[in-house]
Amino acid sequence: MSVVTEARYRRTTRDLTTSQADVLDALTEAQGAIEDRLGRPLEYLARMEQVFVYEGGQVFPRATPVDMTQPYSVSGINIFDDAFLNGGYYYDRPSRATVTYTGGWTQQTLPSRLSRAVCLTARHLLDASETPAGLRSAAVGDASVTYDGPTEIDLPPGVWASIKKYAYRELIPVRGAWSYAY
Repeated sequence: MSVVTEARYRRTTRDLTTSQADVLDALTEAQGAIEDRLGRPLEYLARMEQVFVYEGGQVFPRATPVDMTQPYSVSGINIFDDAFLNGGYYYDRPSRATVTYTGGWTQQTLPSRLSRAVCLTARHLLDASETPAGLRSAAVGDASVTYDGPTEIDLPPGVWASIKKYAYRELIPVRGAWSYAY
């Protein structure tokens, strides 16, 4: 299920002719493509993931915003306030920890740029050629088809520029300095 509604899609793209089933499928596929490019999930769900534990004990899960009203578990330690997730000190700090948390956006809280990006990408997918992605060659006599393999969905022009500030970045210590990992 997409975090963007069919009604939002139709308002944004002015597409009133595509069937509801096609729109919902395209929204789900477009959201997946956006999530892949951003390196973070969008939808509000309970999640478990391995995260780097920074000096001072901070952890930065991929699905933000994090719902601070839900209980958290970090490597088996129950966290019921934001002291650990937002700067609480952790003396015997492991380099990585498993974090269980609830985070992401709902249909009401999704930033308009991300919502618009999902809508425009869905429209782009619906307008795409009937040729399957990755098709290198096709033959009619004796039905021969050759694929290059799975390909990444291309985002429409301008979409990446409008949403790249939401991309997940992980600061990783590298020989005494910090480096961004995308």
